[in-house]
Amino acid sequence: MNDLFLTIGIIVAILILFQIVLPKAGLST
Repeated sequence: MNDLFLTIGIIVAILILFQIVLPKAGLST
């Protein structure tokens, strides 16, 4: 169960990271 929650947490963190980083990367170019 812990592995499942850990995996979900990592996926959510990556999605949030992309939503934050991609717009900034787009603006910087």
